[in-house]
Amino acid sequence: MMLRRRFIYGTLLASAVKLTDGFALGNEMYFSFAFDLQADSQHAEILAYKLYSGSEVLLSYQPIDPSRGRYTEGKTQSGPRPTRFWVKWRDLNTNQEFTADADLRGKIPPAADNSTIYPMFDGGHLSIYLISPDEKRPDEPTIGPRMYRNNAATLIYSN
Repeated sequence: MMLRRRFIYGTLLASAVKLTDGFALGNEMYFSFAFDLQADSQHAEILAYKLYSGSEVLLSYQPIDPSRGRYTEGKTQSGPRPTRFWVKWRDLNTNQEFTADADLRGKIPPAADNSTIYPMFDGGHLSIYLISPDEKRPDEPTIGPRMYRNNAATLIYSN
């Protein structure tokens, strides 16, 4: 019984250290990752993607059938600040496939909690927007996805 308690306590302690490690570094954030290729008329489908923090994969998608891609995605989580986004997509107008590996280090500000990371595709071009939950000011331009046209948005990556 004592050995079992030590094991459980050790497991909980290790989990707590892992969970608080990022907070101690100011690296944790609550964020969403989303895209809607049909709503924004992007003529693309996602074949695979990985969102990283360092070498840790935070979110990923790899289809069982590689001939079928994904058109929409929406995930919300709390975790380490994303530092890299790798994606493979197909342009539906040309049937050409593209890949991009976006370095996001230093592009997501510390005050970005509750923001949405939103990639957009135009042929072989990838743009990634950080969408704030706050409304944009009247003097700010409307950029990024149409569904967030009233939110403050920042272009954080463009190839």
